[in-house]
Amino acid sequence: MSVLSCVNPIIFFFRPLQIMNELWSETQTRIIALNKNYVSKSGGVVIGIWWFLFILSNFVGKYLLKTAFKDETLDELISSAQVTMISDMMQIIEALLVIFIVTQISNMEAKLSEEVSLAGGKVIHL
Repeated sequence: MSVLSCVNPIIFFFRPLQIMNELWSETQTRIIALNKNYVSKSGGVVIGIWWFLFILSNFVGKYLLKTAFKDETLDELISSAQVTMISDMMQIIEALLVIFIVTQISNMEAKLSEEVSLAGGKVIHL
């Protein structure tokens, strides 16, 4: 189902955000179930900013694609170059946020693995 969220235009608008929020919160919920002293980290703002930039850069990219095939004047070329630079900056920030989010989730999963081991459970490392 998560693969379809990248293809289906309607699901595209909400499902990837749901997946990221679920990974963030459910991993912490499982850690707290094993370790009551674990302090939960809020990721809503970071995930929200990432999602906003993801959607915005998608629309800017579609705009740039439409304007790429027009006959352009010098002013239009300058304007297009400026929009391209803004789009590139948004995508860099978006990529840095994704790296941060994935790193945080990876750290949470490592903590979950540690808590499962401490509770006597078996952890299978792939």
